[in-house]
Amino acid sequence: MTKIGINAGFDMVPRLSQSVEEKALWEKFIHSTQTHFNDDAQVENKPYWIEFKLDDHRKLPFEGHKFLRFSSKIQRANGETTEMDKYVNAVTRIAQGIFGHRAQYWNEGRKEQCSYEKREVKESYKFYETPDEPHGPAMPTPIESTLFEVQPIPAKGSGLVALTDIPLGTRIIGEKPLFALHTMPDALLNALLAAKLKVLPRAYQCQFLSMHNRLPGAHPFAGIAKTKCMPCGPGSTTACFYLRLCQLNHSCAPNAHQNWNGDLGHMTLHAARPIAAGEELAITYPACGPSEQRQAKLRAAFDFDCRCEVCALPPDRLARSDERNRMFQTLLLALNDRERVREDPGACLTDCRSLLEGVVEEQGEYARLGAFAAHVHMMAFQIFAGHGDRARAAVCAERAY
Repeated sequence: MTKIGINAGFDMVPRLSQSVEEKALWEKFIHSTQTHFNDDAQVENKPYWIEFKLDDHRKLPFEGHKFLRFSSKIQRANGETTEMDKYVNAVTRIAQGIFGHRAQYWNEGRKEQCSYEKREVKESYKFYETPDEPHGPAMPTPIESTLFEVQPIPAKGSGLVALTDIPLGTRIIGEKPLFALHTMPDALLNALLAAKLKVLPRAYQCQFLSMHNRLPGAHPFAGIAKTKCMPCGPGSTTACFYLRLCQLNHSCAPNAHQNWNGDLGHMTLHAARPIAAGEELAITYPACGPSEQRQAKLRAAFDFDCRCEVCALPPDRLARSDERNRMFQTLLLALNDRERVREDPGACLTDCRSLLEGVVEEQGEYARLGAFAAHVHMMAFQIFAGHGDRARAAVCAERAY
């Protein structure tokens, strides 16, 4: 070992896929690396990779699914530390901060094993120069539909309006994102968006810039993205911008429901109830609770006051709606008590029934088939399954989907 020096670096295990979420993660890693070495003359952006112009000219490809390893000699045969040592350490820290344990560090001097054979890694380098899409990624086009069109909406700017009657359950749209983003500091996000917007057609740039920005200031692109981009499912840290779906407005009694399809890499929108021609398509933004709580959350997160049919109810009906929503909060909190679920499943199932009955009172009969009801059925499934009632668990699982 002392005759040839010591190599170190990290392997990506398992290697990245081409999913929207993992592309966004890799993009964040690449942009973070570029920012970190922005003033370093030894680090250069090439057409298809970042190149470190020392020793063996190691590279980080712009397409993450082709990447297996970043490594270099960190100590020469005479025991002298190489210049690449600090670069390997810095890039590894950035990678581990984004990918966690998937960025597996190894060091020959510590007898640590790497995950890929040298032959595999060398073979992967060949693909760096042959991008999958040599003329740039396929550009989504605005979806034209016979079901809806973009129209001006009083007090909202614009929105999607049904052109014909749309039956319950109809898939209204399945749209691929124009771009995906991962959680990152505003300055970094703004710079990344500036680069993305620069290569888009002018019409797309104008559409993005016309969107509402709840965070005006030093980072306007980041502000628009944080206001309008849609997450890839509940709890996801990846969000996407869509030419059509991002024009959907909010209602506390939505007539449509969006869902991220990870297999197809697009967002779908389905009718949550029958929708009449001329009716605006609306989804629910993240907000729950009685009207005062919802208004406060929507104002803080999206900078608007909701004037939907629920929030505009007469005072007596709004008070009853608020009481139901407070009940929803109380019961959902109780159903998250694992000890109670274990010790008193009967009471928990009664809570599930109360939630289902309450949402029908709140939103109408079609709410039995909506996203909230599906969530309640999933909780009931977990209760039945946890107590060995497979038959009822199967029924609830079917209703949850």
